[in-house]
Amino acid sequence: HELYNFGPTDLLKRGFGCPREGRFFYAFDPYPGWRFIVLNSMENSVVRPGCMKFTEPPADDPGYAAAREILMANNPNMSGGEAKWYAGVNWLEGLQPGVGRRFLPYNGALGAEQLEWLRTQLEKAREDEVRVVAFTHIPAHPDSAAPSDILWDYEAALDVLATTQCKHKSVPVVRAVFAGHHHLGGYCEDRGVFHVTFQAPLETDPSKYKECAADVSITSAAIQIKGRGAQFSLDIPL
Repeated sequence: HELYNFGPTDLLKRGFGCPREGRFFYAFDPYPGWRFIVLNSMENSVVRPGCMKFTEPPADDPGYAAAREILMANNPNMSGGEAKWYAGVNWLEGLQPGVGRRFLPYNGALGAEQLEWLRTQLEKAREDEVRVVAFTHIPAHPDSAAPSDILWDYEAALDVLATTQCKHKSVPVVRAVFAGHHHLGGYCEDRGVFHVTFQAPLETDPSKYKECAADVSITSAAIQIKGRGAQFSLDIPL
């Protein structure tokens, strides 16, 4: 949501992401045996300050240019360019229900460079014998959210996330992927990886729930999500 107010360059200058590397995806170890990988699900995105008033693409913005090409190639309602996108056009007209509806301006993609970086990070995690929790704003799995609220390149992302196995047992290095974006939340398990989409307070009925939040703990036996209010709870065994 920051991208509606600040461009990528401005956000890096303000300390978001990894300014020294000039990117918004990075990894760190919060505790021995665990690695957190933070992904930029809008590496390719048309969300920019003032984008709803754009009549043409901004110059010198490769992430925007790549996203624009993806949208116009995969959603016929986007073929007219920016002047058409925000002029009352129905983004979903003619699209079949399902994952084909993901090609909408408020979604995005990891992109080839970040996917290759992720693959390298997971191989390194395997060699370091650590487990991984990945974080992405836009969900990677259509069964953990509405199909219209997932990554454009979700299939490539799922393959990378599930492929790298632990060194001494046949389970993925990645144990969980935490996401947002789809306000109603959801979760699923795919090839040993749990995809959890957390619910949004924005969609919480205050007459039913006082809050919508969660505490997450990692023990020797499980990743424990203890929901509060509207947020569901879940134990992910290790």
